[in-house]
Amino acid sequence: MKKSELIAWYLDQVQEDLNTEAELLEQQEIIRKVVNRLIQKDNILLSLRDTAEDAESADQDDNDPIVVVHPNYVVE
Repeated sequence: MKKSELIAWYLDQVQEDLNTEAELLEQQEIIRKVVNRLIQKDNILLSLRDTAEDAESADQDDNDPIVVVHPNYVVE
């Protein structure tokens, strides 16, 4: 799934617990940082770039990559 879809899914899950737009924006920033850490530092998620022929859509994919769970990650 795309990174933006993952973030939107999470925000849907916690939407009932949020009371203000400020809390929503704070949670959005937190989940973005968590996903980035899972990709860059913990190597639990892999960031994949779609190899589109159109260079313009490829630039958009760099900002919103597809993320998947690393195949060697073992859930304990």
